[in-house]
Amino acid sequence: FAWASAFVSIRSAGAAYSPGALALGRLLAASLTLVTLLLVRREGLPPRGAWRGILLSGLVWFAGYTVALNWGERLVDAGTASLLVNTGPILMALLAARLLGEALPPRLLTGMA
Repeated sequence: FAWASAFVSIRSAGAAYSPGALALGRLLAASLTLVTLLLVRREGLPPRGAWRGILLSGLVWFAGYTVALNWGERLVDAGTASLLVNTGPILMALLAARLLGEALPPRLLTGMA
């Protein structure tokens, strides 16, 4: 329910906020959630060597993805955006099979169908 409503919320909030501002809001909400989980579970921070990769993937993937999604939702309706975003894992599996030689077991193919 929360995942599906996100596309409608982004579309609605896009009228009042820029794609970058919406992305920053989502990043702050995600960061607050992760810090809360970290404190509740009393787990330590990731190893020092992992921080570079964490920060890089956060900037490139999370920030890039959310800005692109927020911008795209200004051009298409929420249902179309949801459909396009949710085909991503299928496309990644097909690309991994083609480019990396990854296997496509029957259960994966069934799930993709």
